[in-house]
Amino acid sequence: MANRVAIGRRSSSNSDRGFNVSGLQSGSLTAFSDVTSSAAIHNFDSSDVVGGSLSVYKHGQGQIANAGSRAEIHHNWASMVIDDYDSDKKPLFAVRWNFASDLSNGKATQVYHPNFYIGEHEEETDNCEEEEEGYENCETETFIIEEGISIFTTGNKLTIVNECHGVNSDSLENENEKSIYYAYVIFYQEDFTNGKGI
Repeated sequence: MANRVAIGRRSSSNSDRGFNVSGLQSGSLTAFSDVTSSAAIHNFDSSDVVGGSLSVYKHGQGQIANAGSRAEIHHNWASMVIDDYDSDKKPLFAVRWNFASDLSNGKATQVYHPNFYIGEHEEETDNCEEEEEGYENCETETFIIEEGISIFTTGNKLTIVNECHGVNSDSLENENEKSIYYAYVIFYQEDFTNGKGI
């Protein structure tokens, strides 16, 4: 399957940076161009400023190593673009993230939309008591599983929080917590997604 989306450099040999989405290959109705190819046909290219398209204000990438830690991106969109620091208006943005295991030669082979998952699982412990009729009554331990990221946005700041806490219970704390890598694009346009991003 072709690489469809690139945020940042399209390939290690390209010096151009931006946000690119590939289109269909020439003459095909189903096969998509590889966005890293210099011959790729793009449905969207942030370096092409065309009336009606989204224009990139700021972009970047980084890593959040520990669960519960955050990256605060002070983009100052409201101050610079609409000249109102205290505005309730927010910029349109796109965020994608991945695990270290999704990286190959420094590039993400798979990325995820901003999402956050909490799961709960119960297991019986070895601490059991025998009841009158021969049945055992065993204590249970509840395991909470948390993965993903959460996002908070204002007119001048985008905050990305690593929520990959792994497994927590009475006996475990942040078992298998994970580091995450992220990329973001802030657009000149005002947000129309109620803070969810595109």
